[in-house]
Amino acid sequence: MPRLRHLLLCLLLSTPSLSAHADAPSEALAVQIERLVELLGDGYSSGYPEASLYRLADQQQPDSPAFAVFTVEGYGGGNGHLQYLAAFQRGQGRDGKEHYQFLDVVWIGGKSFRSIDDIDALELLPAGGMRVHLSGMANSAEDAPNFPSQPLRVQRDLIQGRFLGES
Repeated sequence: MPRLRHLLLCLLLSTPSLSAHADAPSEALAVQIERLVELLGDGYSSGYPEASLYRLADQQQPDSPAFAVFTVEGYGGGNGHLQYLAAFQRGQGRDGKEHYQFLDVVWIGGKSFRSIDDIDALELLPAGGMRVHLSGMANSAEDAPNFPSQPLRVQRDLIQGRFLGES
C-alpha cells in the first residue's frame, strides 16, 4: 500500500498543473502590467495583481497577441477601482528573451459599473484582428456599488493594434 501511495504522489506531482497553461502570466508580461498601473494610476492608487486575468492567443506562436484584464484601485486614496483590458504583441528581443510590446488599453469596468471576471475566448476575425470575449457582472440600479448582480457578456475587437468600440 505505501508503494501505491508513493506512485500516486509521483504521478500527481509530475502531471502539469492546470494553472500552468497559457493563462499564467510570464514575468515579462507582469512587468508591462505594472507599468500600465503606474501610468493609469493617480499617485494614490495601486494595482491588484491577484485579480488580473491573462490570455495568450496562441501559446505555440512566439509572436501572438496577449491580453490582460487588470485592476487599479485606491484612486484618490479611497476605495474606488477601475478595470482595464490591455493588448500586447508577444515577441523576442535581440537577447532572445521574451518581451511584450504594448498595443492598446481600454477601460472596461469599475466600482458601481461592472466587474469583468473572465476572458472567455479569443476569436480570429475574418478581416484580420481578434475579438476578445469577456464575461462578468453588471450593476443594476438596485445594486450596492461593489456588488453587481446582472450577468454580462462583452466583446472588444482588436484591429490593427487598436481596440474598437464595444459589442
